[in-house]
Amino acid sequence: MHLDDKILLADIINAGSFGDIYMGKDINTGIEYAVKFDKNETPRTQKNFMKEYKIMQEIEGKGK
Repeated sequence: MHLDDKILLADIINAGSFGDIYMGKDINTGIEYAVKFDKNETPRTQKNFMKEYKIMQEIEGKGK
């Protein structure tokens, strides 16, 4: 599966009650990403996404 002809989705990494996470690869650069699809789009979903983003930034050491 391709997203916007830029990201190739490969294997599913995990699935849960809020969404599914796939391994993705930028077809132009070869950089690999985790791609999450939320099952429901609500204002709470956006808030949770931002919380997850901040956590990932902290893990990478960029949240300072």
